[in-house]
Amino acid sequence: AQSMYDDFLEQFMLTTYGSSTTFTTVHYQAAQTAMTAIARFIGVSWLYPYYTLSNQLQLQAYKEFINTYTPVICSPTMLTCVWQFGYMSRYFNASFTMSNTLAATMIDLTQEVNTNPNSLYIDAAAPGWYNSYLYRTQVFAASDDFNIDCTNYGDTLSDALIARPAGLWGSDTGVNTVNKTALHKKYSVLSQTVKNKYIMLASNISYLIQHVYRTETDFHDQFVVKYLNKFRDANFTHTFTVGNWSELGLAQWGGGFVTYALENVRTTKQIVRDGMWNFGQDRYHINFLEYASWCVRQGFPYHWIYSVDDSRTLLNALARNDSLGVSFREHIFYRGSTLIGDGVNLVNNVGDLGEVAFTPEANLGNFSCTGELAPACDLLTSVQSSSSGQCASVNSLYTACFREYVFLQNRWIANSYCSDFETSITNPSKGIPCDTVQVYGNSHPYQKSRGNVVYQMLYSLTYLTNLQYGLWCESPASCGFNYGGMFVNATVQDVLFEGFTDSSILYFLQKEYGEEGLQFECVTDAYDVCGVKSYHCNEDGVYMILPQTSERYLMAYQSTPHDEYFAPHYVIDKSTGEMLWPYAKNSTLAAVDQAQILSSDTSNIIFVPNPFWAAYPAWDTNQSDFLKYYQCTKRMYAGNPGLFTSCEQTIYTGTDGIAENMLQLKSFYGNETIKSFDTSIATNMSSLEGFNVEGSTLNQQYTPYYWSGFVSYPYDYLGVQQGVNYSTMKHPVMFNKDAVLSLSLTQEPLIFNYQREFTVAIPFTTGSADVNEDNPQYVSASVRRFVEYSTSWQQYRSLATPLDSYGMGYRIPLGMASLQRFTGFPVFVDTAKSYGNEEWGGFEYSMVQGLSRDRLNQRTYIDYDPVTGRAIRSALRQQITFRVEASAIFPIAFSSQQRCVAPTKRYAESSGYGCFAYVPLLWYEDARTIDRKTYFRWHDHFYTRPDRGQVLTMSGLITASLLITIGSCLFVNEAYQRRKFHSRVYID
Repeated sequence: AQSMYDDFLEQFMLTTYGSSTTFTTVHYQAAQTAMTAIARFIGVSWLYPYYTLSNQLQLQAYKEFINTYTPVICSPTMLTCVWQFGYMSRYFNASFTMSNTLAATMIDLTQEVNTNPNSLYIDAAAPGWYNSYLYRTQVFAASDDFNIDCTNYGDTLSDALIARPAGLWGSDTGVNTVNKTALHKKYSVLSQTVKNKYIMLASNISYLIQHVYRTETDFHDQFVVKYLNKFRDANFTHTFTVGNWSELGLAQWGGGFVTYALENVRTTKQIVRDGMWNFGQDRYHINFLEYASWCVRQGFPYHWIYSVDDSRTLLNALARNDSLGVSFREHIFYRGSTLIGDGVNLVNNVGDLGEVAFTPEANLGNFSCTGELAPACDLLTSVQSSSSGQCASVNSLYTACFREYVFLQNRWIANSYCSDFETSITNPSKGIPCDTVQVYGNSHPYQKSRGNVVYQMLYSLTYLTNLQYGLWCESPASCGFNYGGMFVNATVQDVLFEGFTDSSILYFLQKEYGEEGLQFECVTDAYDVCGVKSYHCNEDGVYMILPQTSERYLMAYQSTPHDEYFAPHYVIDKSTGEMLWPYAKNSTLAAVDQAQILSSDTSNIIFVPNPFWAAYPAWDTNQSDFLKYYQCTKRMYAGNPGLFTSCEQTIYTGTDGIAENMLQLKSFYGNETIKSFDTSIATNMSSLEGFNVEGSTLNQQYTPYYWSGFVSYPYDYLGVQQGVNYSTMKHPVMFNKDAVLSLSLTQEPLIFNYQREFTVAIPFTTGSADVNEDNPQYVSASVRRFVEYSTSWQQYRSLATPLDSYGMGYRIPLGMASLQRFTGFPVFVDTAKSYGNEEWGGFEYSMVQGLSRDRLNQRTYIDYDPVTGRAIRSALRQQITFRVEASAIFPIAFSSQQRCVAPTKRYAESSGYGCFAYVPLLWYEDARTIDRKTYFRWHDHFYTRPDRGQVLTMSGLITASLLITIGSCLFVNEAYQRRKFHSRVYID
């Protein structure tokens, strides 16, 4: 009313005195006196008695509303508008005959009360009229597949089909409209014909006030810009103009200037989400759409953008879908979450020259850039310092919102969200941590650039609106492990053998390669009922839709050839949509496609990572051709092929006459040495040659000592009772061919002799089919036990210093070895359940809770037989572990953030930069025992020899003794007879 009075006063003075007059106080007073007299005359002549229909002005207004259709003067500035229902009758065939009584309920200012459902002025009725308009334009005239459940208009049907028509019907027929429940009940029993009459009336009225009034003349537009320009923020100097409506959105995004002018709040979230304010998806609305809100939430309202042009520059750069837009957002994420050491500004002792580490907020980060988006980067470099004044400004937004709702009873204020801007000044426990002393734990003055605000906004919106809704979680309130995230439920069959993927991978591939024309869709339920793409695919697989041809390539374990399904990556010529297979099982096809890749324009060749991962592809099948092919490529845990010279393995056969080398490796997959690192993933490499495989064995055949390897002889042999080489073996090597790992075992941790040397009974009662458990023929074997120890793993820890994702070195944990060169990401071989890391003084075992450690049942060992050189019994027990770093996408990597606060280089006994964890994926046991038949054959050939020698010796001794005795007897007898003969006297 004040605005209209001021406008009318200005027009009156211009008309009376002329535009060339310099107005003085006298002119204003005279004009005000004249206007007061005119107003009193009109009131007495036309408006009395005020509360009846008999006054002339009201009757004229009803007549104008019901019957006229041409534009009429709607303001003291002489602007015209179309507000009459007669326009709908004239141009839209509205056939309803409207009474003065019904018109009065809509346009009479005296009936502008909350109990009147038909008023066109009352705020409470506005959403209902708007929803009725939506029904007319987006539902009534929509196609058959329109689904109201998939829109933002939750109350559209109710308002359009019940609330608005019922109110019109009640006022038109004299039914009490105060009790809405009773009114709607009476309306519900009407015939559909009657209902349709008032539904159409509500539809026409809503179209009149929401479309015709707004578009037929420029009155609405002029009023809007004039109102916003008049009530804008004093520091916001931009002048809105008709037609440049995008500026409203830019002004709201940059500083909340539109909602401030309208309702004295700075965010759409604090506006009741009803009617015309019910736009966009809920998940975006409740998480703050505007950059301005993120300034407030971080305690830096001085970072608002007061220039519409600057808001346009920054928002357009952020919204770009091309490679430049992606690079721009990556730039913000990297600079906003990375501490780049300058040698001056240290955080937790991190920040020396050359140091790079993750930090939740790089408040001194440099966001500048070059090129086309340099102006946008320049906006990000603007720096503000925190202060008690900024915190007070934030808290004043809360009090203003609260005042609007409680004291001014502004029905558009969403009171439950006012507290989103309350600070710790008035609410120390739950408010934004921003007060007279600090902001988010940082003492004033704390510097923060606009780029930091944008980074926090991008991360939070990505996490809250994209990841928590539908990608990682069914909803924020239902966020388990079924969807995705750092951890996700999966079957053992998929992870080990058939291939596992999750929504995050498919979503990433879609974002990464969508611009290249590639699309990824689930075979089943690719879209929900609202047309939103789902990335939660089942065993039916995934379609990769190729560029140019739109051909659907199926990726499914049961349908796709295994050499394609488990390919390291998919190669596509985007100019033709052709798929190329440089690693095909068919060597001819592979050679042809490799040549085509080399001869093609590199800009047209796309290498798409395979979304499916399996530790041991198809190992549970009998597809020998594929298994031979895959194992020949020696891809380790789905890593890249081509890291080994060939698929041939060479062993010593003993033809060289050196018994200790027999059946041991000379080369593995064509390599005599295994290189575990290269300069792309490590530094400080101790040897570029890697470790030598010679001395390792595939079938656990070690040096045999034969006769000199017996633990004891049943008699003295050359003055000894034990084989001289029984204790010669010190460090047998156990080779893990899957992880290409040689472990030198030892007896060092075995304290007592009975732990090192003992006798085992053969056969082992394992339930083997070739053993009669009821009546086994047991024999014994003397063995020496060797186990893994910290020294077994040390060579792998000292080979090099691996690099984290920021290029900083870290120390390999005790009891682990890196496989990153083979797998392409930080994978480690570990002792089972990380028992070794705990036992040998490590720290990393404590990063994951819930693992039960049992050294005796989890360590690797062999029971070595010195006679044959074979392992009578052995168990290789190892674990596959991933290194997970806290980063921009996973800033919260621990259940208790007090365990590690980034940036740091003191965590985990200063073994690396930042916060990280070693997370186990699986552990396995490769256990072997000698079978009964083999051992009995060996027993007969080797182990019975001392006993057979003893028997033969004793038999020889007894026989010899017997023969000697017999010979002696014969000799004595002969001698006796000879003496007797010679003692005789013969007389011729």
